[in-house]
Amino acid sequence: VPGKYPLPDRDLREAARRVYAYIFNKPATQYLLDTGKFDPKDPINSYAAKNGSALIRAMLTYAKLDPARRDRALLVAEKAADYLASISSPAGTPLEYLVPTYAGPGESETGLKNADRTMLSEPALIPPCFLDLFHATGKAKYRELAVRMGETLLRLQGEDGTWHLKVFLKDAQPCDPNR
Repeated sequence: VPGKYPLPDRDLREAARRVYAYIFNKPATQYLLDTGKFDPKDPINSYAAKNGSALIRAMLTYAKLDPARRDRALLVAEKAADYLASISSPAGTPLEYLVPTYAGPGESETGLKNADRTMLSEPALIPPCFLDLFHATGKAKYRELAVRMGETLLRLQGEDGTWHLKVFLKDAQPCDPNR
């Protein structure tokens, strides 16, 4: 009958909690929890900035949805953030504190071909995650890292408010004219 749909099996909050529980229980997430590093067998991990920020966001949400797992979910988020900080460009370099787009232990074809460059749109995802992690944990190091990353992004921003889409890691020079 048009307009008549069955009721869902569970409410949306419970469905969301189950999705985040699935992410938490994935072998790659548990590997991070155990080792403090991204799983080298998972090729998606070669996109460090994008997938690391997504994992942090997922675990922050999971911590809110499942109070019984809050501490463990926050621990995963912290381990992801700490790993991303550990692979970020060193202080004093043109991209200081930024997490590269194509980095990490996974071996995707795109990641391997672009290992010497980064898309600035991806590292820009990290500072808001770190600020949210600071608010969830109270640990000032995440706020400080977010500020440092933001300062680098501001320094790289053009007068028109945009960034080059893709730059070389060694000198932050554009790979092409795209902004």
